[in-house]
Amino acid sequence: MAIRLFQQADRLYMCVTDSGAPSVAHRRTVRKALAEHGRGLAIVHALAESIEVSREPDGWRVGAVLRVTTAANAAAGSAAGGA
Repeated sequence: MAIRLFQQADRLYMCVTDSGAPSVAHRRTVRKALAEHGRGLAIVHALAESIEVSREPDGWRVGAVLRVTTAANAAAGSAAGGA
């Protein structure tokens, strides 16, 4: 597995590549509400502005974009809102 992260302005770009191939049994487990595996992608879907999942020749690639706020941006927003 490889993880790449970079931030540009108020966006965090993430890309995870995995050479593993999910088994049919794993896919069934992911659909169960109390499954121990497969929750990560559901969390990413809930938090990300956008997500892309693609099959690569050697496995899978998941890319996601999250909006982020730095402490400086949050402070500036609070100051502007309180004025």
